[in-house]
Amino acid sequence: METSVCENLDAAIPKRKKGLKQMIYKSEKIKKARVEGQQYVNYAGKSISKKEIGNPCTIKRIEVCKQAFLSLHAITHDRVYRLCRLLSCGKSPRDMRGRQAPGNSKPISLVQLIINHIKSFPTKNTHYTGDEKQYLNEKLNIRQMHKMFEELHLEIKVKYSFYYKIFKERFSLSFGRPQVATCCKCEELGVKISSKMLNDTAKRVAVAEKLVHLRRAKKFFRQMDEIKVKTQNDPTTAGICIDYMQNLFLPQIPVQETFYLHQLTVSVFDIHDLKTGKALLHVYHEGVGRKGPNEVSSFIMNYIKTCLPKNVQHLHIFSDGCGGQNKNHCLIRMCAALVETGRFQSVNQYFPIRGHSYMPCDRDFAVIKRKIKKNDRIYTLKEYVELIVTSSLQKKFSVCLMENNDIIKDFK
Repeated sequence: METSVCENLDAAIPKRKKGLKQMIYKSEKIKKARVEGQQYVNYAGKSISKKEIGNPCTIKRIEVCKQAFLSLHAITHDRVYRLCRLLSCGKSPRDMRGRQAPGNSKPISLVQLIINHIKSFPTKNTHYTGDEKQYLNEKLNIRQMHKMFEELHLEIKVKYSFYYKIFKERFSLSFGRPQVATCCKCEELGVKISSKMLNDTAKRVAVAEKLVHLRRAKKFFRQMDEIKVKTQNDPTTAGICIDYMQNLFLPQIPVQETFYLHQLTVSVFDIHDLKTGKALLHVYHEGVGRKGPNEVSSFIMNYIKTCLPKNVQHLHIFSDGCGGQNKNHCLIRMCAALVETGRFQSVNQYFPIRGHSYMPCDRDFAVIKRKIKKNDRIYTLKEYVELIVTSSLQKKFSVCLMENNDIIKDFK
């Protein structure tokens, strides 16, 4: 049986606002129609017809004891007096319960004033996404916004709880975080656009240049999405993303003296499969190898031999434009050799625009870092391997622990 069905009077509101009753519930409509004798539909869905008033009662009036009448019907003197007064005026009684405005209700003008104040703050999208989610400046918070509202409207007293309620119920805004590793070109053009020293012509040029820059950046990710769809439909095509993780250190312990001592650097190289979403991570310390083109080429060759099916004829490699690791003659010659030897028909390598290189590998690294941060003591490489493998709940990470440099070859 429905007990919370409601109909809007003015506009569709997702949730009832405190002090702003803009809807009539079904129970209230049924109650009102029953009192007034109007036609209505009850909770079971049955239509109740309108009450018809018959001929005036011709029964002879009989005087009774007032006190006995009140006691017999369990009513008060005030109710009888009210009914007699309404009868003498030719009116019928009306139920006025719930029709008075609540004492803590706020006027619509005040609510609209708060909404306009919240809308006055500029919003922005995150640097690495094009979603519709809007973010306020990371330096703001709701308490500061409420304080600004009070300073702007000194004659109006609004509690923080009411301002907070309007912010949460009427908006889906969040507060951003300080950006890291942003594009220097975007920062430069953003400063030009917001500068008060440049004229409108120079600002329009900067806006157009930024628009072209962002379109070029999105082209890389559109290409990645196309290859991802192609790998799922074509078994002869494979796509991988490669990248190095931020250096880890051994041992990782909360002792202050270790900050001033030289620790063993641990490198993690990720090869992410676009088709399955799984990743193979090569873990080794600085005594085994460096972070150069020989290591990158060796790890890719090892992945091709151990993980890539033999029927794959087209390989697509996505990586950042680091010259010492991915964008160099050593890796290009290796890709050309794979085609010349007949292993692949084509090998394509893609590089993003600088500053817009957030790839699936970075998402893998974020999951791993979240797991590592929860451990304050790590002494061996095997402990790192165990943390990396268990960091993914979907078990998408596999680790190749390199205790020697047998895999690393000289491609120069």
